[in-house]
Amino acid sequence: MKAPSGMWRWLQIDAAAVAACLALAGIAYFGGVRPRLRSHGAYSAVQQKLANHRAMADRAEGQRKALAVRLDTVRRALARSTISLETTAHVNRRLARISRMASENGVLVGEVLPGRPKAGTHYQTVPIILTGGADYRSFTLFLRHLRKTLPDMGVTAFELTGNAVQPAADCTYRLTLSWYAAPEIGAPSRR
Repeated sequence: MKAPSGMWRWLQIDAAAVAACLALAGIAYFGGVRPRLRSHGAYSAVQQKLANHRAMADRAEGQRKALAVRLDTVRRALARSTISLETTAHVNRRLARISRMASENGVLVGEVLPGRPKAGTHYQTVPIILTGGADYRSFTLFLRHLRKTLPDMGVTAFELTGNAVQPAADCTYRLTLSWYAAPEIGAPSRR
């Protein structure tokens, strides 16, 4: 049976219209919607990165502010400090002063050995080794007097050895001090 020619004509028109609609829909999707979806996804990714960077910047700013407060505190303490560093040119005078201070406190000095200065950024460190004998009380008084009188020195290490056979006998000691001296003028600073 043959379809009426009018109906065939309508089916052809409908098929052409459907094909045209599908073609237009494809063009609209691939030409407009899909690129917009991609650009929206890229935009969202960029926004997320921006938010992450802002959060990192906020944390860094908080750390910077905390460090600025600490730096200000240290600067104020340094301004109040009365410690004036001597140069290593006065090493003999420093050793004589330490020896005199030890004997004034009842500490016998066997040896005083200065080490090589080690350059730092803002000062030099000079190791000084003292050996000798003393009773415990005299040794601790010497250390207290040393710290009070020479605040530019620190105790790096000490050994105090007693005699188990004669507990009342003096102890022997080995004391390692660090003298913080002014840097040499013209010497390159190490950072």
